[in-house]
Amino acid sequence: MAVSITIIRGSEMAYLLLDPSFILVLAIIMINGKLLFHLSNNVIAIIYILMVLYVNEVSLSRFPNSFKMEDSLRGKTYIVTGANSGTGYAVVQALLSENATVIMACRNINKCLEAASTLSSPFGIQTAELDLSSLNSVKEFASEFKTRKIDGVVNNAGFATGSSVPPTKELLEPALGAMHLGHYLLTKLLVEERNNQTFRIVNVASAMHLLCFWFNCIDRLEDRFKEPSDILAYERAKFANILHAFELSKQYKNVTAYSINLGLVATNITRLSKVLGNIQRDAVLGAYPIVYALKVNAPREYNGFVVDTTFGLASPEQYNRILSGAFMPVAWILSLMGSDIPRLSKQYTVADLNRDAETLWKVSEKLIP
Repeated sequence: MAVSITIIRGSEMAYLLLDPSFILVLAIIMINGKLLFHLSNNVIAIIYILMVLYVNEVSLSRFPNSFKMEDSLRGKTYIVTGANSGTGYAVVQALLSENATVIMACRNINKCLEAASTLSSPFGIQTAELDLSSLNSVKEFASEFKTRKIDGVVNNAGFATGSSVPPTKELLEPALGAMHLGHYLLTKLLVEERNNQTFRIVNVASAMHLLCFWFNCIDRLEDRFKEPSDILAYERAKFANILHAFELSKQYKNVTAYSINLGLVATNITRLSKVLGNIQRDAVLGAYPIVYALKVNAPREYNGFVVDTTFGLASPEQYNRILSGAFMPVAWILSLMGSDIPRLSKQYTVADLNRDAETLWKVSEKLIP
């Protein structure tokens, strides 16, 4: 259990490992717990994890502002997928407060209308049905807004994976098929209809993708789309979101794209939400890095980077290196438990990143009818 909770968000743990006061407190707990109170290693680990989660709740509202930001988003229009609840709803609220117009894209139009009824804005809210597990639905959605002024899209919609989730309408594995390929096609159609304007794309990913990096779960990528979901289906889809944003920055010169690690945010798909309760950060705070990605004016060389609640902007290979270092103790514990982590000692390089992103792009293009 201790390992499971720790592994949820490596970047948040990494932030604390850079804090001398946290290291000192941790050392005192471990020494006193062991020598004075004779606590077991499991109890000490649980205390440590609870302290990590508590401090993050307080400290991670800080965020680096190294680059110039747009004063507001007035006059801009954004599509937000999965907009009726959780992070998506919080992003809609945040964008409205920035004076933007928002198109709420939801799988269930009734829930979308219900969520929209709780919001108000002089700049406009529109709802539309979008089922990312159906490429025909994606095409119909994009066609509906073909002539509409759109400045960007927040590819947020996601879900908890499992054996109960059915394949997509095209009979593809649901996590890759909907969370990646559905968003991939949506982005492609929106961008290619607007190649004479600047366009911004934000993919909501997760630090959980690191498990995919460790276990090399994007090998045989084309086959993965056609096989049933496995235990790393969610992590694979989140890694795909990161690779997609990185490759977008190379494929389209008019596009600025970022992927996001929200941190430990209370959403509908946080698997331990009922256990963790108020330890998680509110979705409103989780929306902040997404709005940051829409407003930041970073140099072109940062295009395709990961926006993280701890580190700000980092290239995907740098981000994986940071996370891998933070997760080394966890990996060691897993190895003691008999888990084989084949890529643990292999550094993820720029060449690896380019290869994986290009492969994903080619496979995605091939799968679109």
